Amino acid sequence: MSSIIIKILIPLLVNPFLTYFICIIDCQVSDSGVITCLTFNFRMSKIERLNDRVAKLLTQAVQEVLELVKETVSEYQQKTVRTQRENASLKRQLQELQSVISKETTGG
Repeated sequence: MSSIIIKILIPLLVNPFLTYFICIIDCQVSDSGVITCLTFNFRMSKIERLNDRVAKLLTQAVQEVLELVKETVSEYQQKTVRTQRENASLKRQLQELQSVISKETTGG
């Protein structure tokens, strides 16, 4: 009985990256020619682990940027509401002053 280890590099297109997995098959061949696979596993190559890590970091960075954008938009919305309230208040004050001035000029 003899033992054979087969290593296969499998290209796999994932998102924009070409990913390679290393498939390792550990087999035994009996004297009669029967092949028995003992183990079968996939392992990412170093470049794929790097690609995976970079993709995770980029995803995290994008999420952080989106969170900051969300906070900034919320702040601007709050400022806009305050400005609209202030404008409405100033408009009422202006109308009251115009009414007072109009009464004074007409002698009322």
